[in-house]
Amino acid sequence: DLVPGEGPVVFPIATDEGERLLGSLISFEGAFVRSMRSEVNAGARLMVVATNHGSYGRTPASDQFIGIVRMSAASLGVDVVHGAVTGRKTIIRADGSVAHRTDQFEATLYSGVVRFQDSPRTLYAIAGDWMQMLAMAAGIVALIGFREARRGFRMRPEVRR
Repeated sequence: DLVPGEGPVVFPIATDEGERLLGSLISFEGAFVRSMRSEVNAGARLMVVATNHGSYGRTPASDQFIGIVRMSAASLGVDVVHGAVTGRKTIIRADGSVAHRTDQFEATLYSGVVRFQDSPRTLYAIAGDWMQMLAMAAGIVALIGFREARRGFRMRPEVRR
């Protein structure tokens, strides 16, 4: 019905250690760290990105998309199962490392071991985009300070006669 949901939805999964929560993103949502962050903040300790890279063809776009998801996984500290119908499939670890990738348009069953994260949430998961804004503000202040400091600096001081 194309009606947006009211917020993140996490799915309970029974494991040997008890019930755990799984977050799931569909296709382009994986390109936005805020989508994955909302799932993690809702309790997800493992993520799945289900996508179709058919429109990418044999371009590097599939690898670029995996790169974007890698950054999100590392910044949020969760393992991600990246499943693509026609693109590359892989498992991305919480540290951003990537397990074996399938080739594009490869008909195969991909399996591997993933971990539900028990570690506390990362600083980015807690603070979110405020960290980025604070870093940009600090950079601007540093540039202004550098510029002001350079005004009184001369490479060749004037010689007094």
